[in-house]
Amino acid sequence: MYFLCDVVDDSGTPDPLETLDIGWFRIDQLPPLSTTRILESQISMMHQHWLHPDQHTVFY
Repeated sequence: MYFLCDVVDDSGTPDPLETLDIGWFRIDQLPPLSTTRILESQISMMHQHWLHPDQHTVFY
């Protein structure tokens, strides 16, 4: 399950036990991913749904 969110305050600090850093990236300039949690193809699919919200829901 994925959620579309808006930034309301970007002054937070990540918990170092769970997240090393927080950042914003262009879809074509992603950092190395934790591929046991998220794949580039999943990010691409989410981005396409954001660009075209009329697309159907995808179930796996």
